[in-house]
This record gives sequence, structure tokens and C-alpha cells, in this order.
Amino acid sequence: MKPLPGQLDLFDHDPGKLARAYRIAAEAALAQGDTEFFTAQQRHDNYTAEAERLEALAGIKRNAA
Repeated sequence: MKPLPGQLDLFDHDPGKLARAYRIAAEAALAQGDTEFFTAQQRHDNYTAEAERLEALAGIKRNAA
């Protein structure tokens, strides 16, 4: 059975692609600014931490900048 659009296929999703999406979300969080519950920096840090976890899972090495 094919997954619905927007749903992950647990056997076919790519951690590297998900990590890239989290990196993009981290940059967008800084651009969007603070929200009612979290600061932009808190959201950025959360997305970045998840991206790093997924990159480790995918075996992607990033340069420390």
C-alpha cells in the first residue's frame, strides 16, 4: 500500500533528506523570529539538533563551521 502524500514510509524515507529539511527549517526559524512560546533561537537549536541526529543516522559528516 502506498503512503498518503505527506506521510513517511518507514521503510523508504531517507534520513539525509529529512536532515536537509530540518536544516532549512532551522534557517527559516531565525528568519521568522520569535513566537508566543519559543524564541527563534530555541526553534533553530531544536531543528539543528534533530538535523544532526538524522545526519549521524545517515552517516553524513559535516564540516564544523
